Amino acid sequence: MKSRVAFSVGLLVLVVAVAGYALMGYVKEGIGEGQGYRVHARFRDAQGLFGKSRVQTAGIEIGKILSKELAERRPDDKEPKAKVVVVIDRRVVLYEDATVSRRAASLLGEYYLEVDPGTPAGADGRAHRRLEEGDEIVNVLEAIGTSDVIEQVGQTVPVLRE
Repeated sequence: MKSRVAFSVGLLVLVVAVAGYALMGYVKEGIGEGQGYRVHARFRDAQGLFGKSRVQTAGIEIGKILSKELAERRPDDKEPKAKVVVVIDRRVVLYEDATVSRRAASLLGEYYLEVDPGTPAGADGRAHRRLEEGDEIVNVLEAIGTSDVIEQVGQTVPVLRE
């Protein structure tokens, strides 16, 4: 009787393990590199953005972050910037007036990117170009961080004392 119970438990564990492995094979991790096109944006602060963090629009995931690195400095840059490369689902069209912003995903310092895809034409009727592989999202909205507020207060206090 004991050997029968042990055999049944062992068989159950084996069936659950095989079923779990099969389910993991069917679960999609999101947009893969080959399933989309890459674009990038330059951020003053890329803290809290990690590889495979989500990129979304209107609350729907449309891509993921592939990498982040220090961007080449441009003549008009006052400070170093981070280049964040993302892959966007091919079914989603981004236009040259697209906007990207870094949003808090939790109170623990994790962030995601929110993208406004832009519009096919501007208010003046001029057609906007579609972004393609390797293009840059130039409209980046950056929120003021806590350190920025502290720095501004530190600069303002001496002026108020005078």
